[in-house]
Amino acid sequence: MNYHKLRQELIKIRDKERWTIKEPVAYDHIRIKDGFFFHHAIYKSDSDVYHMTYEDGDIFGHKGYFEICNLDQFQRNQKIEVRLYSIEEKAKLLNHSEVDNRLSDILGEVYYDLLLSNCEHYINHITLNEFVSYQVQQLINEPIRDKDNKGINQILGSVFNMIK
Repeated sequence: MNYHKLRQELIKIRDKERWTIKEPVAYDHIRIKDGFFFHHAIYKSDSDVYHMTYEDGDIFGHKGYFEICNLDQFQRNQKIEVRLYSIEEKAKLLNHSEVDNRLSDILGEVYYDLLLSNCEHYINHITLNEFVSYQVQQLINEPIRDKDNKGINQILGSVFNMIK
């Protein structure tokens, strides 16, 4: 697998979504670069960042945990990016009271799966009422080729179809 090519393709996600590096304010959807992927959270204050973790080991289908940490723990010396919403997305955003209710309801053990139920899925559900991961869509829908001409989307698509 050509990891440089994978990285380039994942960076294209920024073209479909708008993000900026700035200090977050309450209820911002934030993310950091975490290896090849982005780790998503909801910022409420420097001491209240809501995000998802999971048990070590397999990244497909196991226990995850939705929890609160402080900004330093979430950030891990990475740059914080804040989601900028389009006009259409702003119309879909849930109000702060609804977000608070969803955050309270989801705290604790949750199902984690890299393709079907990751941190981005949960954060988009909490803020936009859409259980979607644009990172996963990017990987499934757009080919990334290795030297043997096998696309990562083909590999992940096969895995996705096996678990559906």
